[in-house]
Amino acid sequence: MKIFYFLFFFLISSTSFAHDCILNGTSAKEITIYNSCKADLRLNPKRIDNLQSDELNNQASLFGEASGVQLSEPELPKIDDWTLMERLQRETELVGIYISGHPLNNFKFEIDHFTTNTLLSIEEENLKLEGAEIKLAGLITTVRDAVSKNGKPFCIFTLEDFSGTREFALFGEQYTTYKPWIELNAQIFVVAKG
Repeated sequence: MKIFYFLFFFLISSTSFAHDCILNGTSAKEITIYNSCKADLRLNPKRIDNLQSDELNNQASLFGEASGVQLSEPELPKIDDWTLMERLQRETELVGIYISGHPLNNFKFEIDHFTTNTLLSIEEENLKLEGAEIKLAGLITTVRDAVSKNGKPFCIFTLEDFSGTREFALFGEQYTTYKPWIELNAQIFVVAKG
């Protein structure tokens, strides 16, 4: 097979070029493309002049010494800074945790002094809270509206505080009463009976 390539290249091109191509492992397709370009340049001598002038006009050094070509730095559009909530939301989307703060940090004093439970304490003291008044605060991170088999609307939402997250559901009369306050990223204070 190599003998065929050698004879093919020998007939089309010079022997030194064919020899270099075979030694370097150049494919027949690449050689064919090269030879067709070479033949095109032989038939159109003006094309050589055009290529050389294009090359000279667009020449720039790798080290920043441009010869005639000046590239300007693109202008970035002016945009507003993200609000704290937008930044925190994007952090959790990207990394999975809050990095630059917590959405409830502005209400830390109120949460510490006016709530009786955290979401973690509700999980731990589940049966002990029966009949007790529960006060907690948090951020709504997900809201899912649905319709039951009976055709009645209900809502399932996730509440997050400093200790963790928990899902809650609103049905029937509670749904119609409290649904206006159940929005994504809403910060709410809840008073309920255990």
